[in-house]
Amino acid sequence: MKSFHVDDVVGKNVIETTGMVLGRVKDVVFDVSSTVTLIVVDSEGRERQIPLSKVTGIADNIVARSDMTSGLNVSASGLECQFCGGVLMEGQRICPACGRAQV
Repeated sequence: MKSFHVDDVVGKNVIETTGMVLGRVKDVVFDVSSTVTLIVVDSEGRERQIPLSKVTGIADNIVARSDMTSGLNVSASGLECQFCGGVLMEGQRICPACGRAQV
């Protein structure tokens, strides 16, 4: 597995697998459970969080799975937060990792 330094990622375009440009990476953050998240700013200045678990490739651009905007995703360990990819227990509507309410 290749490692990346934050300076290698910040400023790169993030593109969905559908080809849509989501924006540029502003920062890379992580939490105590080792969830790494890209902070991406779109052309209108809005920020969005993209969990590294949704990234399929990093080269000249960063490619993210297009299912990252589809609400709650089911993983082997349960439900995933639609914002940070943190694990949610059955019926949990607030993410314990990022604190955001699920839609």
